[in-house]
Amino acid sequence: MKYCIIFVEKHSPFYCSLIKNHLSSSHRDKNTPVKAMGMLRIMEYAESKRHCGVIIDETCYRYFLQASAKAAVLPEQGPLADQILNKLKQRQIVPDGDCYGAAIRIWKNAALNPLYGMTREHNVTRTVELLEELSTAHQRSALAMIRPTTEHFNDVLEALSASDRAVSRDIAATLVDVMESAINEDSDSALVDIRPNIDTYKWFMLVHSKSKRPDKIESAKQVLERVKANLTTVAEDNARLEDSLVGVHNAFVQVCASYQAGSDERNSRMTGEEVLQNALRAVEDLRTVYGLSPNSETYANLLGVCKTQLEVGSKRSRIMEDIFQSCCAEALVDESVLQALKSTTSGEQYYELVVSKSDIVEGTRMVPEDWTCNVGVNRIITADGRRAKPLSVDGRYTITKAMKEYKMRKLRSKANQRVLQGGRLKLDKKRIGKPIKIHLDKDKVVA
Repeated sequence: MKYCIIFVEKHSPFYCSLIKNHLSSSHRDKNTPVKAMGMLRIMEYAESKRHCGVIIDETCYRYFLQASAKAAVLPEQGPLADQILNKLKQRQIVPDGDCYGAAIRIWKNAALNPLYGMTREHNVTRTVELLEELSTAHQRSALAMIRPTTEHFNDVLEALSASDRAVSRDIAATLVDVMESAINEDSDSALVDIRPNIDTYKWFMLVHSKSKRPDKIESAKQVLERVKANLTTVAEDNARLEDSLVGVHNAFVQVCASYQAGSDERNSRMTGEEVLQNALRAVEDLRTVYGLSPNSETYANLLGVCKTQLEVGSKRSRIMEDIFQSCCAEALVDESVLQALKSTTSGEQYYELVVSKSDIVEGTRMVPEDWTCNVGVNRIITADGRRAKPLSVDGRYTITKAMKEYKMRKLRSKANQRVLQGGRLKLDKKRIGKPIKIHLDKDKVVA
């Protein structure tokens, strides 16, 4: 049996709609950038051969850039984005803010990808350069669509948080100063679109964590003060306000964990105990000033501060035990906390704090459910109601036999029996009488 492949003449709107469909399904398909890139190659080939009526316009390029910006899958995504921007300029088309924003995000994703470590600094530099190009284009054009936004600045700051260069902190400080200068602007001003939000200070804080300056903690404390001073302006998205504030303070604790402490009195650096006190004070301010509770990442970062700032001994063991017990009391123990504790403590202390308190479930030691019930993201529905997913002492979430049996019982319920029955699928009445496949068999066409 031979199948006949029919080529139908397609035009630009058809291919453009396909790229747009890849963009809309990008949250389900990780290979969206690759598929969009293949579709763009097909369009470029058709345009170069001058057939099928294909002409790639700004809309097609915009959809491709936005689809490619969803993930860093291939190393050539960044150079290809630059080529597209240059093609638009050669056609006397000024790329709009969406095109520049997608290109910035493409280079940012490449900078954050650990697989592209050899070109990380170049990727970070490209995000800064593209933001400068967008700002210059905005000053030269009166079109409202060519305008930098807070999201563009935040993407560059996030990329800078992956850089190890000392100048990255100065660049980030300049960007935040520019964004804060727009706070007092009128609502009609174009600068309103670049006002900072909570995420701005989070990425700015993480830029400090890569710095090697002895005053990095003092500078990070000033960032916390700037959050307090501008809270009424930057707290526009109330749905994410609490999580964002906790994220800023977690980033400060991470700055403390990355600090290089010194014990020499002639050295102006802080001691390890002073660094730990600053981290604990920031967590306490989170409770008292904002009325918010820390999360699992907070405790994991605090254990990281103990690991890097305190010398091995009984005092460090006692402090880590107090931090871990506080985490258990708030039921925020998750895999990151256990991994941080395991990498910091000795085997004997880990056995005393975790293993000795565990319960054996189906041959595997699990931490008590009272330690994990407030984690929130890893929860299951069982016959007894909604419960925390079992967490082993090794820091891995486990699927137990009881969970599998409950899932099968739900699947065998009356509501799902029709799915399990199988059999021949019913054809939609709208499809009855229409051909499903066209094939050639001995020079005869059969539908």
